[in-house]
This record gives sequence, structure tokens and C-alpha cells, in this order.
Amino acid sequence: MKQLSVCGLVLPLLLAAAACGVASSPELESASRPDEDAAPGSAITPDNPDSPNQAKGTSPSADIPSASEDASVPDLCEDANTQQAMNQCAYQRYQAADAERTLAYQSLQAQVSDDGEQALSAAQQTWITYRDLDCNFARQQYEGGSIVPLIYNNCLEDHTKLRTAELQQPAPPQMDYAAADAELNQAYQALLEVLSPERQEDIVDIQLTWIDYRDRSCNFESQHHPDGIAEAQCLSRLSEIRTDQLRQTTEQRSL
Repeated sequence: MKQLSVCGLVLPLLLAAAACGVASSPELESASRPDEDAAPGSAITPDNPDSPNQAKGTSPSADIPSASEDASVPDLCEDANTQQAMNQCAYQRYQAADAERTLAYQSLQAQVSDDGEQALSAAQQTWITYRDLDCNFARQQYEGGSIVPLIYNNCLEDHTKLRTAELQQPAPPQMDYAAADAELNQAYQALLEVLSPERQEDIVDIQLTWIDYRDRSCNFESQHHPDGIAEAQCLSRLSEIRTDQLRQTTEQRSL
């Protein structure tokens, strides 16, 4: 793994550059990014607003219920006292959360210009790739166990709810970007220290993809969002969210 000592921290090269506000190498970023036109493991269809071909203002598929309409979710989860039932409950909860994200995406999509729609779609595609990579990483820890579907779908649900909140009403950050970025890098380094070399490579790929998502999302918010959100505010907010995720992963991997 390429590392660089910057600002007192030993970090992978790209993240070390970002920590001090230094522009990262375009060659490194392009070589490390996954294909943004196809998110592995995601269902991108003409009826899914994750698809760049989704028409603005169209409604989600009638087959996708909202969380409030899906009565099977509370019923199924109320009786979830076996591993299989808990796995099924987790899947249903994720499906309901994803339906809410669909509605939130389309609502925001309808409020922006054509250029804004393209920027939103680019951010969404990169988020899908990041989500899938991160949740695959989460379930690797339990590979071969009956709990894997529960871990995976819980991860998908958590990511999806966070994304829905971003699409609906982004919350203000708690600190400025410099402070948020410093905490992010500390949390990232702490996670690397508890991982095997193989898993370190995985988390580097995930973090590179998250950086891509962060940049695309903040470009959309600062240039096209109806509320005109400042780029620094977006960078701080997403960094705070990612820091919390990294800390939770470190706790889980330390058990």
C-alpha cells in the first residue's frame, strides 16, 4: 500500500493529500475508481432513479411500497425470533428504506435543472458503488455464517437511510471542514491499524470511492441544489458522517 507521512499522520497517499488540502493525483484517482456506469450488486432498471436514464418527474414503480405502506415489515419483524426470520426482517426493512430513498431522489430530481439532474445522477451512481463496497466489506467478517444476510441488509438499510436524509434535508455540520477532515483521517488510520493487510487494501478502495462520492455530491449541492448549500458545509457534513461509520467499523473489528 502506498503511504505518505503528512501532517504527522502516515496515511495512504490519496487520503494523506486530502488531509492537508493538497490536490490528489488524477492518475491515482482514475486508476482507483470503480466503473461509475455500473454499480456491482445494485439493481439499476428503467424504473429505478439510480439509473441515468430515469425521466425527470416520473413516479417510482408501483410495485415498490413506501415504509408506511409496507405492513409486512412490522408484522414480520415482530415475530423474528429465529435467525432466518431475522434475516428476512432485515431484508424487508432495507426494501422499505430503499423505497423511501427512491421517493426522496425523485422529489429532488424534479426540482433541479437538466445540468443539476446529471450532477445528481453522477453522485447517486457513485454512492451506489460506495454503498455496495462498504456493505460487502461488512459481511466479509462473518462470511460462511447464517448471520451474513442480517449483517449485509442492516448495512444496506443504514446507508440508505443516511442517503435519504441527505436527499431530503441535509443537516448542518457540527464543525468546520478542517476539523472534520482531521477527525476523519484519525478514524481512518485507527481502522487500518486493526485490519489485516488484505482488508486494509479493501478499505483503501472503499475510502477512495467515498471520496469520489463526497466530491460529486458536494459539487451537486453547491452548484445545483435548490437550497444552494455551500461546498464547505457539505464537505464537513459528509466527513462527520463517514467518521462515525469508520469508528463503528473499528469497534466491530476490534471485538
